[in-house]
Amino acid sequence: MKITKLQVHPQGPLKKEFKLSPQGLNLIYGKNESGKTYVLEALGSWLFGSGRASPLRGKVRNWMPVPSGSVEVAGIDPETPETSYTFDPVSKKNLQDELINTPGFSPDFIQ
Repeated sequence: MKITKLQVHPQGPLKKEFKLSPQGLNLIYGKNESGKTYVLEALGSWLFGSGRASPLRGKVRNWMPVPSGSVEVAGIDPETPETSYTFDPVSKKNLQDELINTPGFSPDFIQ
């Protein structure tokens, strides 16, 4: 499974749009208060949700307004590795939901 695209719109401490098409190992760096944590917390909330059932609950900030943008992930289902899924703040499902429905992943492993 890999992230194929990430886009975070400028809000909060992020002053300009952040776009990334990851290749191999990626490093996000910048000055203090430039939005690095904002990007990572946006990514986490889109992939794992931010509600009561989220494994990130209590570990990340509740940004207001909620970070906008999207993340695209491919290779979730080993049977169709080219299929990609896009997650954003309004997605009905997140990565956890998709993994539960994927053959070979035990619900105990995901929780």
